[in-house]
Amino acid sequence: MSQSYLKQTNYCWMQSYQIVKENCSVEFSGNTPQDDVKKRLFWARKGV
Repeated sequence: MSQSYLKQTNYCWMQSYQIVKENCSVEFSGNTPQDDVKKRLFWARKGV
């Protein structure tokens, strides 16, 4: 059951990463690509 959950979460992460990658117009320049980028994208979308 946990392997199925891990597969699903990994798939969702890769799918959202691919969407961001395809729609990115400026190269990211930070310490690592995982520096809360996804969190900032979701908060920006909510307008918070």
